[in-house]
Amino acid sequence: MSEHPRYGRTGPLGWLNVLKWEGMRKIDRQNEKRVNAFAFLWALCLIGAALLVAWPGLPNWLGWALAIVPAIFGVLTMRAYLKLLREMDELLRQMQFEAMAVGFGTGLIIGNMLVIIDGFPRDFIAPAIVAPMAIAYSIRIVLGARQLAQQPVEAEDE
Repeated sequence: MSEHPRYGRTGPLGWLNVLKWEGMRKIDRQNEKRVNAFAFLWALCLIGAALLVAWPGLPNWLGWALAIVPAIFGVLTMRAYLKLLREMDELLRQMQFEAMAVGFGTGLIIGNMLVIIDGFPRDFIAPAIVAPMAIAYSIRIVLGARQLAQQPVEAEDE
């Protein structure tokens, strides 16, 4: 009997289930959990540091020190992601590289466009680049999962 639950192969949730339970090995899922945990801690540290740095009267040196904490979690996230990529099979690695290329390209195009637009608030350039980049990456992962779900199901050995 299979260790994963039964699910439909249609719709975005079904596609992601196929990716998770048919496309990924146990080690891939463990590596993915590590990446997600570090990314979550990184996001919390970014938010916390941004809130603390915005505090009036905070010494300048403390702002620099606070910026180092999220950077450390960013490096840990990147290391965990590289480990995930190194240990994935070729199909999943290709899916990740394509998603990264789409996300990076989206950020590059939007970033260049926003720099050219006269009057676009400079304070919003970074989030206006990062958000579409992350969305494009995520959409490409879902589309890759859809392609995986459309492949014929291999018979399970019982």
